Amino acid sequence: MVYKAGRQHGAGGERRGNVNFRVHMDDRQLMSKLKALGAEGQDELRKLINEMMQKARVQSQEFLLDQKIHDRGTRGPTARSVQNVMTPKGDKNVYVQIANSLKISDDALFVRLFSAPYPSGYLSQATGSRGGAKLALIHAGGVGAFNYAKNLPGIINNSVYWYAKTGKSKGYTRKPKRGTATKGDVSYWPKYGDMRDKQHPGFKKVDFLEPAQKYMEDNFEKEAEKLVRRMMG
Repeated sequence: MVYKAGRQHGAGGERRGNVNFRVHMDDRQLMSKLKALGAEGQDELRKLINEMMQKARVQSQEFLLDQKIHDRGTRGPTARSVQNVMTPKGDKNVYVQIANSLKISDDALFVRLFSAPYPSGYLSQATGSRGGAKLALIHAGGVGAFNYAKNLPGIINNSVYWYAKTGKSKGYTRKPKRGTATKGDVSYWPKYGDMRDKQHPGFKKVDFLEPAQKYMEDNFEKEAEKLVRRMMG
């Protein structure tokens, strides 16, 4: 921008001992570029937000993969990354599955980071006529203890955590009838009682959206300023 300054000594300025300072700017190039920003700038800003959201997604994924599974019981009080624990069938820990489900959606009005499928988020496997539980939502906000479903089948797939603890990928939900218990990969847990009469301890809060939000809050302003400077030449 080309500018020039001129001093003006008016009556008021003289009485107060001040100097009025006026700047005359040749703003034709500036206004021309600002006008161009109306269309091109919107596209570039949207592209920037999308690129930053991709980086924000990585922050959330790394946070999820940093969670630990404690091998309490059969293998001692050690902790392993959820990335390295899965069942013999290749089932991955829920945090790994949520991390893999994170997507970026470039909609008409905004860019969204979400857990697929949208809008429910990552779901547990549905059984029978029941739909899957919204695991992404459950783990993002945490949930307290809750009653087990009354229609739990006799044998269910254990969680990856339980497999890490017991070495069994399946387990009984109630004491099996005499002569019907199978050996091999089925855990005899619980040997007594009925899981349908008990409570699940709940899930801890693992707010995987917070790292993405923090990344955007910490970096968006300076990245947007770089964009404007670049476009303004």
